[in-house]
Amino acid sequence: MHESEFRSAPSAADSVAILLTRAGQRVMRAVDAELAPFHISVTQYLVLSQAARYQRPSAGALARYADLDSGAMTRMLDRLAEMGLLERLHDPVDRRMVRLRITEHGRRTLVDLDGAIVRAQETIERIHGAADLDRFRACLQDIIGDTAVRKERA
Repeated sequence: MHESEFRSAPSAADSVAILLTRAGQRVMRAVDAELAPFHISVTQYLVLSQAARYQRPSAGALARYADLDSGAMTRMLDRLAEMGLLERLHDPVDRRMVRLRITEHGRRTLVDLDGAIVRAQETIERIHGAADLDRFRACLQDIIGDTAVRKERA
């Protein structure tokens, strides 16, 4: 037997959580490099893209989607509003409820941001192949409970 045929038991450093974290950090560097010219973080992109996708979503719904606490979400919304990308609207029925609307400037910017995300994805696909990434994406969507989105795209 060759030495390469012996496999030791996976260590804690090889756990899915650790590997996902390490892989995520590397992927995020590629995405951050593409988003840097826009002065937008990945999390800001997530919030902005979801705000564009739904008709006047609540801040709470976007916070849950981006996995942010209310304080972090408020600061992010302040920043996106300062940039002119979205605006806050009070719900006409319940004035305590704040709804969000992406601005026209936000929609135009989102087109460029989507292009940046696609470029980062293409970089990763050149290294790993589209088929492998499709399988990996499906696994990740299952892990985060996003199977409805995956089935919708199929």
